[in-house]
Amino acid sequence: MAEDQSMQVERTLDESGLFRVHAMLREMADAESVPSGILVDVNAGADLLDALDGSALAPVAEPRDWIAGWRLLAACAVRPLDALRDPAPEAAPLQEVGATPIYVADFAYERLRPRALVHVQRAAAGGASTLPPLPHLVEAGQALFATALLPVEYDLFTPGPGKHYGLQATFVLPAGGYRTNTGRALLSAAVDFGGGRAAELRPGEPVRHAFAEYGEHRLTLALRTDDGVERTCAFTLEVAPAAPAFNTTWELTDGDARGTAWVYYGKEGGVARDRLKKPVLIAEGFPGGRTIEQLWPLVNQHGLADTLISKGHDLVIVGFRDGTRAIADNARLYVKCLQRAIAEKANSETIAAGGASMGGLIARYALCSMEKAGQDHQTRLFFTVDTPHNGANIPVSVQAFVQLYATSQHGGGAKEPARLMASTAAQQMLLFWIPPYSEWEDGKTFPPASPKRGEFIKDLLNVGWMPRRPRCIGTADGVATGVGNGVPEGAKAFWMECTAWYWADLWAVKETSSQFIDTNCGWENWKWRGGAWRIDGAPGGTRDTWKEAYDGVGSGVRREVWHRSHCFVSSISACAITGPMYEPLAGRISELHAYRASSTTNLPHIVLDVQMKDFLVTEITAASTSAEVAGAQADPALVAQ
Repeated sequence: MAEDQSMQVERTLDESGLFRVHAMLREMADAESVPSGILVDVNAGADLLDALDGSALAPVAEPRDWIAGWRLLAACAVRPLDALRDPAPEAAPLQEVGATPIYVADFAYERLRPRALVHVQRAAAGGASTLPPLPHLVEAGQALFATALLPVEYDLFTPGPGKHYGLQATFVLPAGGYRTNTGRALLSAAVDFGGGRAAELRPGEPVRHAFAEYGEHRLTLALRTDDGVERTCAFTLEVAPAAPAFNTTWELTDGDARGTAWVYYGKEGGVARDRLKKPVLIAEGFPGGRTIEQLWPLVNQHGLADTLISKGHDLVIVGFRDGTRAIADNARLYVKCLQRAIAEKANSETIAAGGASMGGLIARYALCSMEKAGQDHQTRLFFTVDTPHNGANIPVSVQAFVQLYATSQHGGGAKEPARLMASTAAQQMLLFWIPPYSEWEDGKTFPPASPKRGEFIKDLLNVGWMPRRPRCIGTADGVATGVGNGVPEGAKAFWMECTAWYWADLWAVKETSSQFIDTNCGWENWKWRGGAWRIDGAPGGTRDTWKEAYDGVGSGVRREVWHRSHCFVSSISACAITGPMYEPLAGRISELHAYRASSTTNLPHIVLDVQMKDFLVTEITAASTSAEVAGAQADPALVAQ
């Protein structure tokens, strides 16, 4: 461990940089030079808009293309445009009743000519106070693209486009679904599902369609507007299997915290019961807010959920409306769920309670708090799936990059990850944490972890640290051998360059104090230094955060990623073991009575292999046994390797 793990930030200002260029261009924009109200003054993403022009040669837009195109148009608006209002609030009521809204973006824009930005940058760098007239620098563009707008799906800190679940689909073109700044009005629209199957889209009227198979499907819109022109645009839609029907739901509330438990009754003789008897509770992890459609594939890896139900166990999947709030808040919801399960089953059967990732911490805190309060949680088994018992890791280089990039004019894609990384739950879990940009000061030194993590550790110790009554087990996506994931200490992981004033270099952390990010965003050059454990390359469940940064800056940016994955939850953290990360787990003291680590390689976070699934099924279905005192050396015969 490094002697000094503090993080220090340094800043250099460049008054002639990109910040000044953007400001000068926007000051020059008026209704004559930028009649569309949109001035695309960056390279990143502009090629995508140019390609999506509504012609026969236009590419098929993927859901991420819609997100990128929409964000770019909104970021480049030089005056308020009602057509660019966020469609998500308008789409939400339709999504809640099972409809899939289709949105169309038909926008004119002006963009800097290919070499104009270089000319502008040189003029600004030379100290010029004025630029050439804007009409000489821009050219007109036209973008037409569409999407089936589905609820966002989160992969921890990364929001992404959703899927449609189930072969039956209902599509709606909302009354405000055709968005344009051209003055054109939509006269008619039709959607072609492929294979000669097409339907007319009338605003507000549902169109039902049955897909023949799961997978990616191409939909093509034919649009006719009042200028007499017909245009087409195609987009893709991912169709995934739907979750099986649940038997009932429990709505969970505690103050302003909200959650939902989806209940699947176990089967006896192949037939589902009509009441709760042998409950198994499993909580979702960060950042919460998932639907049962999104949760079911995670819970049913290698048939885990189906197997438990077929063996007579009732599956209670616990979701949280907001998983970014304090872990203790959602733990109180978990307590409410446990209490409901105890009341519903009304028998002497004991409960298996746990969770995946942060969900395991929530369940752990809930059980401890009930034991401290003298409440009988009737839980014989506490289980976790790649839970960060001893903390989690997002590379500090990525955290710093996201927090800075989110403040830039065109960093819209980083705003939500930055918010999630700044949330209370993230601060409680992360071993090393970079604060939001608003807290940065030149020369300031920050502690390695957020103070909120220290407060959470004290709180967890106060309620008991680890449940004492049940048997405690866990799975780890990292290997037990101590072999890392191949990311060398201090290795350069990611690089991007948009312009001479917009670039970033990111490195894996070193144990000794060293620079881990050097980035320029507009007029500010920031460098962070610090020392930490060699955790980015440690054995453990992995995350592709560097690759996500690579994807997030867009295809129009010069970029390279050398290491896409890093350790997110180390093997020792998932197995509740303290000490060196790069040593085998065998023979070391665990606060769990048994665990199963990956027997092959360091797997992606919360992925179950067959051995882990079988381990969980065996433990959950085993006869009740009295758990040993947590913190004692686990019996070697019980610790699965």
